[in-house]
Amino acid sequence: MVSYNVTNVWGLIVFFLCSFAVLAFFSFGKSNLMRLIAHYLNFGYSDKKLKRLDREWRDIQLFKIINGINVSGIENVRMIQQGLIDGKLKTSYFFLTRIWGDITKPPHVIKTIIVILASIFYILLACYIHNEQSVIVRDAIGIPYKNMMYYVYSDKVLLSFKNKAVEFNKTYSLADCKRLQNVFIKDTLPEIACNKLLQLNEEDSEWLSQEIKDNNSHKKALLILSLVYFTSGLVIFLSYTKFFYANKKVLEYKASNKNHS
Repeated sequence: MVSYNVTNVWGLIVFFLCSFAVLAFFSFGKSNLMRLIAHYLNFGYSDKKLKRLDREWRDIQLFKIINGINVSGIENVRMIQQGLIDGKLKTSYFFLTRIWGDITKPPHVIKTIIVILASIFYILLACYIHNEQSVIVRDAIGIPYKNMMYYVYSDKVLLSFKNKAVEFNKTYSLADCKRLQNVFIKDTLPEIACNKLLQLNEEDSEWLSQEIKDNNSHKKALLILSLVYFTSGLVIFLSYTKFFYANKKVLEYKASNKNHS
């Protein structure tokens, strides 16, 4: 009963922390979230100037939250809002751009280089991990033998050899191994692999099952990790490209407004 209650408490703590983190992200920071909560609870300044500044700040934050556009300064907010109304700017320009900072400020060259290198690194790392998991055979354990490999399943063995000129794969079932046990040439790969299969099935079947299960879990974990890194690299690159494009459009619109004024 006590452990159940403790589990519930920890579950609630994790839930509230995750909820707070999500709300802080969409509010553009913890301090912004706390100030919005304070406003909702009618906590405010008594000084008139501070009240006016606080109202401006809330307008800016509300615009950022509703539109998902990272911008600072009430004048820039008005400018972008007017551009959205006029149709010169589109909300689709700003999708996934919020994490890269103020949309009205051109990105620094060093920042751009770091972001591009980071996205390439993530994608290359994903490819490396995916390649690592691809050599793991599902539902089997791999055992090296000289320049070859043999894979022990619960009911068969697979002999594998591959180089630039030749690729060889041969499967023996459990029944084949029993039937050919005294036929195989001693100390050859078929004899060694079949003896291993027979030994594991007779003496260590539970160990073999657990090893296969662990192997499958490891392969699955690597596959998921490679997908996470690949997606992260792709999102970083695409979102920064969109930020670059949106920033260009905003600065062009801002410059055109100055020319007409």
